Amino acid sequence: MEIRSYQSKDREYLRSICKATASEAYRGDPGREEFICLLFCDYYLDCEGESVFVAVGGDDIPCGYILCSRHFWSFLGRMLGVYMPRARAILPRGLGFYRAFLAANIPFAPRYPAHLHIDILDGHQRQGIGHALMDALVTHLRERRVKGLCLIVGRENEKGVNFYRSYGFKTLFATRMTAVMGLRIQGQGGSARRD
Repeated sequence: MEIRSYQSKDREYLRSICKATASEAYRGDPGREEFICLLFCDYYLDCEGESVFVAVGGDDIPCGYILCSRHFWSFLGRMLGVYMPRARAILPRGLGFYRAFLAANIPFAPRYPAHLHIDILDGHQRQGIGHALMDALVTHLRERRVKGLCLIVGRENEKGVNFYRSYGFKTLFATRMTAVMGLRIQGQGGSARRD
């Protein structure tokens, strides 16, 4: 397995992974799958492809990815102005959970301006791919002097929470359903650390 930078030829593979790893409520319906891609995939590929890394096998076909926005406020403006209106046209009443995702990030954006999404296809999980993708992204962010990285994970996703904790993320805020987790990143030449 190799971790490499995103290439434009990967786009439809990554969109397929996004659809395949979405919750069951969004799988199998073309409109709902497009809705999920607009919110959790397309912005990153269209606007910040340099901060996207993919895991590929010997056939160079992606089986997993890590997507990142380095600047929350730039991301927010583009999402509100372009991608959320497109998603709303598909599923007018489906944006409540996504608004909650955005709102949860706002208090932490000054110290954790970058955020990520990571997805790996079934059959390729628990093989060290997630850790390797995270290493690639953290190195990329450190070289660009990004201060911190955060994510939101469902609290019922015990494997995910444990993975992020083992990597050094700490819980910044939690509700009954979700947790915001953050990782501080030192300047160039430093290392990721807890704080």
